[in-house]
Amino acid sequence: MHPEDLAEKLTMAGLEVESIDSIGTCLEGLITGKIESISPHPNADKLVITSVSDGKNSHQIVTGAKNINVGDIIPLSLPGSVVASGMKLKQTSLRGIDSFGMLCSEAECGITEESDGIWILPSDTPIGVDFIEYAILKDSVLDVAILPNRGDCQSIWGLAREIAAITGETLSLPKVSVSSSDIKHSYSVQSQSPHCPLYIGRYISSIKNAPTPLWMKRRLELCGIRPISLIVDVTNYVLLETGHPLHAFDDAKCSSKSISIIESTKEHSVTTLDSQKRLCQDGQLLICENNTPVALAGIMGAENTEVSTETSTIFLEAAYFTPHIIRRSSTLSGLRTDSSIRFEKGTNIETTDLASQRAAMLLQELGQATVSDHVISYKNNSHELFKEKSFPFNINQLNSFLGSNYSENSIKTLLHTLGFSIKNNKISIPSWRREDIDDWPCIAEEIA
Repeated sequence: MHPEDLAEKLTMAGLEVESIDSIGTCLEGLITGKIESISPHPNADKLVITSVSDGKNSHQIVTGAKNINVGDIIPLSLPGSVVASGMKLKQTSLRGIDSFGMLCSEAECGITEESDGIWILPSDTPIGVDFIEYAILKDSVLDVAILPNRGDCQSIWGLAREIAAITGETLSLPKVSVSSSDIKHSYSVQSQSPHCPLYIGRYISSIKNAPTPLWMKRRLELCGIRPISLIVDVTNYVLLETGHPLHAFDDAKCSSKSISIIESTKEHSVTTLDSQKRLCQDGQLLICENNTPVALAGIMGAENTEVSTETSTIFLEAAYFTPHIIRRSSTLSGLRTDSSIRFEKGTNIETTDLASQRAAMLLQELGQATVSDHVISYKNNSHELFKEKSFPFNINQLNSFLGSNYSENSIKTLLHTLGFSIKNNKISIPSWRREDIDDWPCIAEEIA
C-alpha cells in the first residue's frame, strides 16, 4: 500500500496523518564495500587510491577522505548509482588516475546535511548488500496526531493493530522470550502511593555494551530519537514499539538496592539527566533508592544512577503510573519527555511486564546479557485496571444506532482484530482501551 493511501485510511479512521516525510527519494544503487588497500596518489598529496571490494569484484576509487583505513566497511556508490544530492555517479579521472565510484559519507547517503568524513560502518556489516535497504535510507515516515483518549496508539504495535483492522490484514507482533538464570540480587520494592499500582524490576548483568546495531539506530533516528548507547537505545526502542516507557538504573550506583515509590514534599530535590536541579512540589511522584530520589517517576531519571557506556549491570524499571499524576508532575517540573507524554495519555498496564521482557530479550540478543529469574514486583490487585471491563453486546442495537446494516460476522471480525472479545452477548474490553471505552456507543464509534 502506498503511504498516501495508508495516510488517507488512517485519517478517515480518526488517526489524522499530519504529514508524510519521504526520505532518500533520490538514492539508487548504493552498496557496501570493504577497503582492501590504500596507496598514495602519484600526482596529488591530498588524494589516495583505494581498492574496494564488493564481495565479488574490486573497484579502484580515488578519494580525499582522511578517516579511512584498510579493512573499513563503507557505503559504496559505483557508476550509475545516485547519491542524496541527486548526482549520478560516472567513471572519472582525478589528476590522471581513473576512479570508478565514490566512498560515501552520511551526507551523501542522506542521513545528515554535512559530515566530516566517510561513513565507517560496523565491522559486522555484510559486504555487497543493498545499503539503501540495509540502512533504511529510503522510506516514508508518517506523522500521526494521536488524540488524548488514544494512548494505545502512541506505539508501533498500537498503530499496527489499527492498520490491521482498517486494511483487513493480520496483526503480527514479535515473539517475546527471555532466557533467565538463577542469579540472586538484593533489590526490593515498595510503593507508598496509590498512583503506582504496578512496579516491576529486573536485574540484568554482564551486558556487553557493544555498539547499537545500525537497524536500531536508524529506526530511532527516523522517529526523532538520538542514539546514545546500547542500553539506553534498547529502552527507547521498546518505548516506540510497545508504547510503554522503561528506565535503566546503573546497578553500581545503587547502594542499598531498596526501591520505593513516594509522593514528594517540598524538601525533595532531584538533578535529572539533563543536569538540571529540580525542586519538587508536594505530591509529585518520585522513585527513591535508599530514600534518595533517583527519578522523577514517569518523566526522567536522575544523574546519580545514570547508565553509561561503562555500565554492565542494570536494574530495569517497568511501571504503571496514573495519567493525571504524571501530567501534573510534568507541568510542575516544566519537563515533557517521550516517557511522560505516553504516561499522560495512559499506557497499557498489562504491557508493563511484556515491555520489560522485550527489553531484556534485546539486551540478551545484542549485548549477551544475563537476566535474573528473580523478578521483583509490587502490585495493587484491587486497582480498577486489573478488573475485567465488559457490558452487553447487541448487533441490532449497534446497527440501529448507526443507521447501518452490517453483518454480525463483519462486526465481530473487526472488533476481534481490535482486541475486543465477544461471548454470550457480552463484549470484553481489552486492557489498552479500559480508560477509553465506557459503554456500547463507544463500540459503535469503533465500527463507524
